[in-house]
Amino acid sequence: MGDAPLPAAIKHLGQNFLIDPNIIRKIITLAELSLNDSVLEIGPGRGILTDALCQSAGRVTAIEIDPRLHAYLTERQTPFQNLTLVLGDAMTYPIEHLPLGTIVVANLPYYLSTPLLFRLLDQQHRFIRLVLMLQNEVADRLVAKSGSSAYGVLSLMAQYSAEITKAFKVSPQCFRPRPDVDSAVVLLRTKDRFEQMRENKESSSQQSYERPLRIAGRRWSIHYAIRDMIRNTSERHCQHFIYLLRYGQKTFLLRSSLP
Repeated sequence: MGDAPLPAAIKHLGQNFLIDPNIIRKIITLAELSLNDSVLEIGPGRGILTDALCQSAGRVTAIEIDPRLHAYLTERQTPFQNLTLVLGDAMTYPIEHLPLGTIVVANLPYYLSTPLLFRLLDQQHRFIRLVLMLQNEVADRLVAKSGSSAYGVLSLMAQYSAEITKAFKVSPQCFRPRPDVDSAVVLLRTKDRFEQMRENKESSSQQSYERPLRIAGRRWSIHYAIRDMIRNTSERHCQHFIYLLRYGQKTFLLRSSLP
């Protein structure tokens, strides 16, 4: 695979490289890949997961924001003709051009995991499932039940878009450098619900909630409206909530929870 030295981790990019081959095997098994599948990987790092993905899937697109890691992976790419390496930012990469039915398998940078997850779920019709390594606390919020202390914006939006399973925890010992927190791998199987949301956009949800937003016109007014809604969540409230987020130009997507 080449003799290039391993690039060191950069802290402000949230780089913690997975090193445990057993965890890699569990991720690949969970992803249920075949040679007919297209895979998106975000943050391939030093390539240990990338190698396994290329051996299991028909096509792998790996997006790396760090030029050093991109150069390292490019140098060692030769054995895998089914790998497309992209130097870029996953928050701006045109994921809408990926094939329908793409599977996302990624060890997401923890500092950016929530906005990345929302961006992926905004294209839920494109991705049939996502297997993601996340901070354990975030994984717990993803699967939290309504009324629990962990339940919030992240829980509501993600569960509206996908069936979510917390598959297994991952110790800091499985990374270099070791993160200060535990990690977990989650499986999200996306739902086909955006047509339903669009059909209801002009219904009572808009009539009930649009006027208060226009009166206040500020983020905190939306904030409290959403907080009140989460306290009494139902399928109908989920549709109202998603309308509010889109009406508010997604200013809440960077917030992982509400007080």
